[in-house]
Amino acid sequence: MLLIISDVHANLIALKKIFDVINWNEIDMVVHAGDIVGYNPFPNEVIQEFKLRGVKSILGNHDRAVIYDDYTNFNPYAESAARWTRKKLTEESMRYLTSLPTRMEFEYDGKRFLMVHGAPFDDDYYLYKWEATEDLLGDYDVLICGHTHVPFINKFKKGVIINPGSVGQPRDGNPRASYALYNGEKFIIKRVKYDIDSVVRRIAEENLPIILGERLYFGR
Repeated sequence: MLLIISDVHANLIALKKIFDVINWNEIDMVVHAGDIVGYNPFPNEVIQEFKLRGVKSILGNHDRAVIYDDYTNFNPYAESAARWTRKKLTEESMRYLTSLPTRMEFEYDGKRFLMVHGAPFDDDYYLYKWEATEDLLGDYDVLICGHTHVPFINKFKKGVIINPGSVGQPRDGNPRASYALYNGEKFIIKRVKYDIDSVVRRIAEENLPIILGERLYFGR
């Protein structure tokens, strides 16, 4: 089985909850569609968890912002968290981020996958369900995207476009961590409740903008 995640955004508590509820005996591969860091207060811990579990990840816009110290188009809260993250990252964590590709092609169960953060034509484009049309598949059977923090599955004759939603900061009005599974026949999006209070307390301890914690309760 393939585990598909995206936009963990340094939310270790949400990530570990997902990892706790899945059956690892059934998981062949874990992929992540970008934004390992940003917003939340556990960047090094999440990177260590990715390495431990062998997660295959690409870069998201927050990851790139931290690497290049460039926060163009970030709102003040996102910029504050990204600057904090850059200061907190260990050399090992920074090396890990800089080693990641911006997109990834792979095969699973005989199908060709393309994983991007935004869209095939723009890594930073917010691709929502209504714009995720069949022509975006190109020569691939499955397109995985993230960035919007809103999950969807669009099925076509040619293949599937899927956004697993966000592990660490959902924005669809549902505060539960979002992820997807593929068993070779069908894709399914799943949600799991996690301890948001613990994340909010750590955000406050690190003097990050408290709004970043408060929004987690509302999934916005």
